[in-house]
Amino acid sequence: MRRFALPLSAASSGDPNLRWNFSLGVLNGVMFRQVDSLVHPSLVLVVLLSQLTDNPIILGMPMALWSGGDMLSQLLASGYIQRRARILPVYRGASVARIGLWIGLVAGTLFIRDPAWLVVNLLFFLVAYPLLSGVTSLIFYEIVGKTIPPHLRGLLFSWRQALGGVVALGAGWLVNRALAEDPPLPFPTNFAAIFAVAMICVIIGVLLFSALREPVAEPHPPIGRGLRGIFQEAARTWKADRLFRHYVLAYAALMVAGATAPLIIVYARNRFGLPLNAAAIYLIADTVMGLIAVAVSGWLSMRVGSRRLALISIWLGLATFGLIVLSGWLQMDMEVAFLYFLMVFILLAAHNSTRMIGFMALNLNIPPPERRPLYLGLSNTIIGGVAYLSIVQGLVVGVIGYLGLFVLAVGLAGFSLWQTATYVYDPTETDIESWRYGER
Repeated sequence: MRRFALPLSAASSGDPNLRWNFSLGVLNGVMFRQVDSLVHPSLVLVVLLSQLTDNPIILGMPMALWSGGDMLSQLLASGYIQRRARILPVYRGASVARIGLWIGLVAGTLFIRDPAWLVVNLLFFLVAYPLLSGVTSLIFYEIVGKTIPPHLRGLLFSWRQALGGVVALGAGWLVNRALAEDPPLPFPTNFAAIFAVAMICVIIGVLLFSALREPVAEPHPPIGRGLRGIFQEAARTWKADRLFRHYVLAYAALMVAGATAPLIIVYARNRFGLPLNAAAIYLIADTVMGLIAVAVSGWLSMRVGSRRLALISIWLGLATFGLIVLSGWLQMDMEVAFLYFLMVFILLAAHNSTRMIGFMALNLNIPPPERRPLYLGLSNTIIGGVAYLSIVQGLVVGVIGYLGLFVLAVGLAGFSLWQTATYVYDPTETDIESWRYGER
C-alpha cells in the first residue's frame, strides 16, 4: 500500500528530521487544543466565576486575559530568544513554571472554599499563565520557522486544528458531564477535575514538543541592550519594513472586526426573537464547519499560498458581517431568521479558520529568518493588545448600536482587504526588497 503522500520525506525536503518534527508539532497542537476546550474562557471559566461573583468586570476578564495575555509578553522575550543558538532548553524551563501554575490552580480550586479567594486564585492564574505562555509561544513559532519549510507551515497549523478539533469533542463531553445539573462531583471539585485533566494535557504537549530535533542556528542578538534596546529596534523595524507594517495593520483590523462575533447571537435574539436553543445549534454548525474549513485551509495553503488564503478569509469576513448589516433592513419571521443566521455562523466559522491558518503562516513567512523572534514578538504583542479591545465593545454598542458596530466591522474588514491585496505579499514566494525597505 502506498504511503500517505505528504512531502515530508528527507529526499523531498532535504531534512531528515522533517517528518519527526512535523508529527510531533501536530500532536503537540492536539494536546493544547484539548486545553483550550477544557478551560474555554466563555463556556467554562465564566461559568465558574459566575458561581462565585456577579461582578460584571470580573466576568468579562477571562476571554481577554486568556486570548491576549500570551501575546503581550512576546516582544519582551524576543531579544533573549534571538541571541540564543538553541531555544528548546528555554522552552522546557518556562514550561516547568507553567506546570507549577497549573498545580496551584488545581490545588486552590480543590481546597479553597472561600469564594473571594477562589476568584483570586483563578484570576492570578489567568494573569500569570498567559504571560508566561507568551515566552513559550514565541519559542514555538521560532522553532516551527526553523524546522518546517514555508510551504508546509499552513498545513501544519491546519492539521493541529483539525485533528485537535476532532479529539476535542471528547473534551467537550467531559466538560458537559462535569457541569451537568447533577454532576458526579460537587462544586468546585468538578472544576478542579477539569483543570487536572487540562494540566495532564499540558504536560503531554510539553513533552512532545520538547522531543523535537531543533537545528542549531547562528545567534543574532539585538543591536541594543536591555529592554530599551529591544524597543528601539522594534521601532526601527516598524518604520523600515513596509511589508511587515502593512501586514500587521491588515491583521489587526481584521482581529478588531472579528472581536464583534460574540455579539452576533445577542443581536439576532434581540432583533428577531430567536429561541435560546438556537445558540446550541449554531455552536454545532460552527464546530463542524470549523473542522472542514481548517482541513481545506491546509490543502489550499499548499496550492495557492498563504497570501491568497488570507485574502479568502477576508472576503469570508466581509460576507459574514455584510449579511448581518443587511439583516437590519430585512423583515423576517423567526424561522427564516434562524436559517439566515445559520448561514452567517457557517461563514463565520470558515472565516475564523482560514484567517487563523493564512495569517499565522504569513506571520512566520514575512520576517527575515535571522530576526524572526523580534518580528514575531512585535506583531504578536500588537495583536495581543488589539485582543483587549473586545472588553469595550459593549460601550461601543451603547453609543452606535449593534448595527453600527457591525457596519464598523465591515469597514475594518474592507480596510484589511485593501492593505492585504495592495501591499502584503509572501516573501517566500516572491520578494520585492526594493519596495519593502525602500524610501517612502
